[in-house]
Amino acid sequence: MRFLQGAGAAMGAIGFAAAGGASLGILISGLLTQGAGWHWVFYVNVPIGAAAALLAARLIPDDKGPGLGAGADLLGAALVTTGMMLGVYALATGSEHGWGSARTLGFGLGAIALLAGFVARQATAGVPLLPLSLFRSRELSGANLIHLLLVAATLSSHIMLALHLQQVAGYSVLVTSFAFVPSALIGGFSSLALSQRLTARFGARTVLIVSLLGVAAALLAAARVPEDPGYLRDLLPVMLVLGFSAGLAMPAVMTLSMSVRDPRDAGAASGLSGTSGMIGDSLGIAAMAAIAASSAGRALADGESAASAATDGFRLVFAVAAGLVLAAAAVGWFVLPAARPVPPGEGAPSGPPRRAPEAVAS
Repeated sequence: MRFLQGAGAAMGAIGFAAAGGASLGILISGLLTQGAGWHWVFYVNVPIGAAAALLAARLIPDDKGPGLGAGADLLGAALVTTGMMLGVYALATGSEHGWGSARTLGFGLGAIALLAGFVARQATAGVPLLPLSLFRSRELSGANLIHLLLVAATLSSHIMLALHLQQVAGYSVLVTSFAFVPSALIGGFSSLALSQRLTARFGARTVLIVSLLGVAAALLAAARVPEDPGYLRDLLPVMLVLGFSAGLAMPAVMTLSMSVRDPRDAGAASGLSGTSGMIGDSLGIAAMAAIAASSAGRALADGESAASAATDGFRLVFAVAAGLVLAAAAVGWFVLPAARPVPPGEGAPSGPPRRAPEAVAS
């Protein structure tokens, strides 16, 4: 139990740091875009990255790994990187060139072929980037799929909502930045103050499923936001529920995605968790942008005004995002194993929590 509480505290702190960074990033990016121009959103990351690297070198204990001399799967890295790039490009340009065009289908099939080659490579590489044996764990496999779906839904929805506020509701860049701050703040609160306690009491699986339902409810409410929304009436409640629920969901899914039997696999599991989030981010934004553009284009062709057409596109994105989160909740219910309660009087184990035999597929 001490292990779970320690992991829950760590994941909650990570969630709080992410929410705090999001709050500052939203405000700073709004100020920079309104004042110096949007290019500075990228330039400002140079000193931030340098400061982070310096702090990491000074504060993080040195942990010598095997290094490149032990072997590096360069072919696997090239396959997965190129495959993901082609997949994102196919999604991003599909609405422009046509989803059934030879160009879109060619890039899409190329991406699938490269990613399939990556999986085959991992089965035969001497030092694979991603040991396929990790996927024997139902917790790890299910949690990473949930992480991908959750990130794909939430991050793309945030971007689409920001576009709706600026392009349809007429908010300035700076006002839009301030509009998102309450969501980030309450997300940080739920991550740091509540996630560890709820996970220790109810288990990460239960917390994750319930919080995913909260995220889905917020996105379904966003799909009904009017063309000219009032912030306090229409937007703030949605943002608060979304931020609060996501702040609980992220630490829970990250805890489950680190469920490995061998501590030596912790590094690979951590890398897989981060990668699943980045894949969800890239594919989600590309897919949702294409969905919004296609829907708005059809509405314009039917004679709707530009604002009404754009609103239709954004609403469809929120509905699709809610569907993705509900699918993630279904994965949590049917794939993630229920934790076995500790019998009375057995006491708390000193090491990693014991799992029921069915908790990790053999």
